[in-house]
Amino acid sequence: FWLATLFSLLCGTVNEWTIRLPCAISATELALIFYCFVRKRIGTRCAFLATLVLISSVLTIHVERHVPVNMMFYLFISIATFFLMEILVFDSERLVHAYGAWVSMALACLTNGPIGILFPAVVACLYLALSGRWHRIGALRPVTGVLLCVALTVPWFAYVEWSGARAATDALAAHLHHRKSLDPDHQIFFRFPLVFSPWCFLFVPAIITLWREKSKIWEKGVLFHFVWFLFALLFSESLSGQHNHYLFLAYIPTAIALGFYLNKFLEM
Repeated sequence: FWLATLFSLLCGTVNEWTIRLPCAISATELALIFYCFVRKRIGTRCAFLATLVLISSVLTIHVERHVPVNMMFYLFISIATFFLMEILVFDSERLVHAYGAWVSMALACLTNGPIGILFPAVVACLYLALSGRWHRIGALRPVTGVLLCVALTVPWFAYVEWSGARAATDALAAHLHHRKSLDPDHQIFFRFPLVFSPWCFLFVPAIITLWREKSKIWEKGVLFHFVWFLFALLFSESLSGQHNHYLFLAYIPTAIALGFYLNKFLEM
């Protein structure tokens, strides 16, 4: 909202274009970062196909032009999770990856609350538990990383509390505790394929093709994406409102899987 205000100030007016511009810029950055990561780890053609799937899906188009902060929130979460993959899966020792993950989680928290820290952290912990790669925790710089994350987030929340802006904290609490009746069949088996149009028709052939290589599920990169996907679906079920944009968190690993399938299809 600060960026929307800044763009409106620079343009000298508040209109639909200036309000939606931060989300559009965030979506563009997310697409570029997604492409670069997949190209680095899988290949150029797979990266192109996966990015095409991601940016042309119905929910992506809806969220990237939405007024709320969702797309910027997903941008920071995706960056944090990609950095975590570099450390935990691909054995990176670069400090920019470790501290980049903590900074990105802090920015996600400032954008949309503690969920920005919770989601990447839970995915990382589940992956470590299933893979047994607990020795990689030290590479995350957990002590200094947590201190950095706290230094970036706590002053803002402390200021809000000190200034008496109870409306902000009350709104955050209402957002975090909002629930709807669970409807797994509607959410996972209907809404997810629906909002992944026009690529949902690829789900069945992709699952059949990739199932033949199910033995690779325990490979480090595949396992991390699988954990990411499953937790995103469960997360969207447990913390969702009428407009369940949290399903977008499952789009990143799904787009990579469909891009991989399309790449194999073109190689036949």
